[in-house]
Amino acid sequence: MMGTKILIKGLGRNLARMKRISRGLKDLTPFLKQAGLLVIESIQRNIEEGGRPEKWPLPSPVTVLLRAKSRKTARHKAKDFNSKGGIGSYVESAETLRDKGLLLASIGHPARGGIFLQDDRSIEVGTTLSYAKPLNDGFTTSGMIKGKKVPARRFMMLQAEDGARLVSLGKGWAKKVVTEA
Repeated sequence: MMGTKILIKGLGRNLARMKRISRGLKDLTPFLKQAGLLVIESIQRNIEEGGRPEKWPLPSPVTVLLRAKSRKTARHKAKDFNSKGGIGSYVESAETLRDKGLLLASIGHPARGGIFLQDDRSIEVGTTLSYAKPLNDGFTTSGMIKGKKVPARRFMMLQAEDGARLVSLGKGWAKKVVTEA
């Protein structure tokens, strides 16, 4: 009888390493934490840049006046409109969704009214500020000026390049798990 024998050396060591890799890949916590930070960064950048990939519409002149901190300030600004390039210069310098910085600061930060929830399989990033959803989705006013349509200013979204960044992040994390096992 004739035959060939194949001897695999170190099989026990390799099986142990494969188990460590399997355990490491099951624990998504480190990857999800990094992914959550990437999501927070992207959403904050949407706000900081005044809309991505396209800029949001400028606020109306009425909105700019209503944002004034007091009636005196509003009257003062109204007087200055003619001497400083008109109301258009104020509208163009308005920082949509950034005038107070509360929304920007809240994204993903629970201490500031934000949401960052993570379990072993998912993350959730957002804010609990009551005005965030209407600003994101757009709304029709019902207060002092009824029926005015305020356009959506979508900030709670990922951009196309974020998908590639998340994939790259996942590949890097998996490579690290395999390398360290």
